[in-house]
Amino acid sequence: MLTAFLAASGAAPEDLRARALEPGFLGSVLDFLLTDDAWVMAFCDAA
Repeated sequence: MLTAFLAASGAAPEDLRARALEPGFLGSVLDFLLTDDAWVMAFCDAA
């Protein structure tokens, strides 16, 4: 999923650490994860 997120967001790998505490960036990560019901269901099953 990381590769897909980076491609969809335009972020670079180094942006992840640098922007990890920015609410806007974290919101974009959550929005990305919520685009695929299978990812959400897999998380729910695992948690």
